[in-house]
Amino acid sequence: MRCWEDAEPFLIDRAAENLRAGDEVLPCLVAFAGDDRLLVAWLRAFAKGAYADPLTELLALAVPLGADRLAVSFGGRATSLADPVPPVCEGVGDLRQRVVCIERADACGRRANPSSMMLAFDLLDGQIHWGQRLDHDGQTGWINAAMVAALQGRRRLQGTPRQIRKQALRCDRLGHRMVLAPAALARLDLPHLQP
Repeated sequence: MRCWEDAEPFLIDRAAENLRAGDEVLPCLVAFAGDDRLLVAWLRAFAKGAYADPLTELLALAVPLGADRLAVSFGGRATSLADPVPPVCEGVGDLRQRVVCIERADACGRRANPSSMMLAFDLLDGQIHWGQRLDHDGQTGWINAAMVAALQGRRRLQGTPRQIRKQALRCDRLGHRMVLAPAALARLDLPHLQP
């Protein structure tokens, strides 16, 4: 992943690796300063749907590092109100379409612009079959709203190298798997987080 435009394909590829390994999609955050990659982090374990704390922990690292572009991927299920039967039925199971979602916030310009993408897939005999893709510009929920809020407040969220290093070590202890860019590692003197 060399630049911001590579972030989405990178996140889709990581999701595909998870699925082929028989796992669920592991939520992953990428942070950039312009086109310079700062951080790739897989969120620590959390209860189903409880993204708020782990995402906030990583935003508290990424934004002080200088991020002005953020993207996070996660797995989910989608349905339509036009479906003829309830999508989750006892005895039938969960009929909702499996999807990979990517929420983005880009504050490289004057304002932070949120957007999202949802990519349907089916997993049959270990093979991923990608389906319909839906893109949306603008806020779609609390995840990209939280990223926008963090980026809009980035001038207030700056930290000293010591404070940023403390947050990186905290995230590491909590169980986030992180890879910081070489420039960030040199600045923070965190060689054990290198790829």
